Amino acid sequence: MGKHDEEKDKCKQVVKGIISLKEVNEINSDLGIKIAVFRDCRVIKSKVLRLDSGQAELEYELTFHHEHNKPIGVRVVVAPSDVPDEQLRSIEHYQRWVPARSFKEGVARIDVIVPDRLYLCWLVCCRTYTLRGRMVCRRSVWDRRERRFVICDAPVRGAKVTAFDVDSFWWWCRTDDVGSDFTDINGNFEIKFKWCCWLWRPWLLKNWRLDNDLVNRIRDLLKKVPLTIPIPHPDPEPDFTIFERMVAGTNVTLSRTAAMEAVDVEGGGNFVKMGEELVKRLPDAPDLKALHIWPWWPFFDCKPDIIFKATQDCGNGEETIYQETCFQTRWDINTVISGVTLVANEKACCGPFCCQDPSDEDCLIFHGVGCGGYPIEQIEQDPAKPLVGYARPGTQDRPFGGSIRLRGVFGDASEVDFYKLQSRRISPAPTAWTDVPPDQIGSFNRGHWLGVFPWIQNELVSLQDVGGEKVLKTINRYREENPAVDTNVDPSHSDWLAYWVTATGIINGFPLLSDGVYELRVVGYKYNETTKELFDQQIMALCPPVGNDVDPAKHTTLHLRLDNRVSSSDPGSIHLNTTEPDCDFPDICAVVKNEGKPDEECVNPCGFLRVKAGDTLTIHFKATDSDGHMEAYSMTSHWGESNVFNVLGVGSLGPDPDQLFGPNYSSTFAGSQALYRGGLPLANPEHDRPFWFGGNFKVKVKVDDIVPATEHKVFETCCAYLLRLRVWKRTTNGCTGSYYFHFNHCEFSFTVIREDLIGDPKHPSCSEICPEEEIKEKEKVE
Repeated sequence: MGKHDEEKDKCKQVVKGIISLKEVNEINSDLGIKIAVFRDCRVIKSKVLRLDSGQAELEYELTFHHEHNKPIGVRVVVAPSDVPDEQLRSIEHYQRWVPARSFKEGVARIDVIVPDRLYLCWLVCCRTYTLRGRMVCRRSVWDRRERRFVICDAPVRGAKVTAFDVDSFWWWCRTDDVGSDFTDINGNFEIKFKWCCWLWRPWLLKNWRLDNDLVNRIRDLLKKVPLTIPIPHPDPEPDFTIFERMVAGTNVTLSRTAAMEAVDVEGGGNFVKMGEELVKRLPDAPDLKALHIWPWWPFFDCKPDIIFKATQDCGNGEETIYQETCFQTRWDINTVISGVTLVANEKACCGPFCCQDPSDEDCLIFHGVGCGGYPIEQIEQDPAKPLVGYARPGTQDRPFGGSIRLRGVFGDASEVDFYKLQSRRISPAPTAWTDVPPDQIGSFNRGHWLGVFPWIQNELVSLQDVGGEKVLKTINRYREENPAVDTNVDPSHSDWLAYWVTATGIINGFPLLSDGVYELRVVGYKYNETTKELFDQQIMALCPPVGNDVDPAKHTTLHLRLDNRVSSSDPGSIHLNTTEPDCDFPDICAVVKNEGKPDEECVNPCGFLRVKAGDTLTIHFKATDSDGHMEAYSMTSHWGESNVFNVLGVGSLGPDPDQLFGPNYSSTFAGSQALYRGGLPLANPEHDRPFWFGGNFKVKVKVDDIVPATEHKVFETCCAYLLRLRVWKRTTNGCTGSYYFHFNHCEFSFTVIREDLIGDPKHPSCSEICPEEEIKEKEKVE
């Protein structure tokens, strides 16, 4: 049954008449009028009416339905159009009760005369607000002239920026959409909206949600004061009865309706007084007052409190590219705010960044790889040097792997329509130039500016069959085929040339190419529209310095060192099956108490170890990479409820017996470790780059030593402890850091019994431990 059929089964009533503004001295046609029908404080139906210039009367008709089988009395309310339905009762308004008997054959005529005083109040209470700002992608980009990274803001075009008004109450928060705008070619936006000052009655508002940060903050605060009633439990909807009880200091239970009636007197005056009384009983909280959190902040809301959210479609559907929380609210804004800068996340489509203008010639230049952090100037390109293809040679020495974004642009004079990528391995076992296979070329999106809604036309850049070749389409070719796009505006991702897929995945993956140093180049073609054939093949020449001519014999190439891995995972284990990198705790004596002393004792996985303050625990472990590209390792100890300490940070790390013990790649070139790199003197800073294979290491900690920057001590109580060892390679795809790429981890758990704390009331976990004598007696019996 359709909606129309459903409404036939309901009782239908109509309120109609004229709203007269003849008593108003000065009418503002920008101020709309809302008429609504209420029953029992609930809006049944509402409608917004607009005045034409010079108009002083509005004819209205409001039809509503209900479930009853006869007419019902309703309350007609007239107010400004910009007030949400649930807030109509909180602003100065006109209202009139219409009894059921007034409806003749379901229709009642109610004429309304708006007094000049009331209309003037609406004009003052309801104001137009303007929000102006810019949406940008903020990146660190390489300045070729200054040869350093600089911060650059690129415009985010065609993004929908929405402003929300925020209400905060205790640990609840809610938002109302007040307006939105799409960013223009420069990323600018302007949002205009009307907002009315109203008596703030949170019990009339809906869609409250918990803010977890506020929940934790207020809970910690309330621990400082004794309360005669329990702290209210967090719930998605506020329970206003609890605050009445907190002020009264009693466990008397009020119904939610009774509590609302108790505070909804004289425009919420009693609730204001309740807040004042609560503040007297609660600890001072300047931070919560600054966040306008009731009751620490007074009960009034006569200006908007604004946060922003932005979404954009970059070809994969609409995604959130910016989101503010209630903690980022701009409180009590003025009628005009300007200069708002919103910085988009990595999901945004960005305009071109500064310092990367194209050449004037028919050529191509590689900018680098990844997300801008690895310009070609910071990737060794000299085949004669041992670090060729490594990023940040001489410091980080990073190889590449996974799906690598190749960045570069064609010169302005280029007439290339399609292009393909070619590669060759130059070490080990050099190979000839070949086309990069289709399974090694990924797809990506470019966003072309249209200048009209929907603002951006997304292009999926992927391999196409053209004239017998597998090729990618250039920006110029796409523009010729799509005249609607603005050719004066560079598309987003305009310097993305290709995705080079060198491995199938980070976990449970395998390389598509063997490890080694590869050289890449681009082959371009023109296209004959008539014959549908490619012609004028050219290996793209290197772009010369500004003002110089192209040398066709100098081709644009890019050298990259690949280091991928074969890996797999087993269900029920966090350890990956790979040697790139690998980690392990020895099967015997991974953890040793008082190593080298008469009372030396080992503990194995799931074992028990009895210790006291001053004892030492030596942890033996392995962290390796079979390709010698290890980045770092870390070890943490986890215990109790969410407690953790950095084992390497509190302990003494050393070789076992490997002398290059790290714990990171750069550490192996510093201090005494530098002397052991191949037995060469410290004076040679690149004696063993780029290799660190890791090895077997150990770290010694002392029981009850203070853990820096915490309130805890090392193995401070009787508990089960989990050692978590992580190890990383230096491999990167140019976007993710090495700590999020090729990694592995191992864990080792055992139980510590603090002999010196058994029976200590401050350590209840030790009070239930069997004394050692009882354990021995039990073992004898068994």
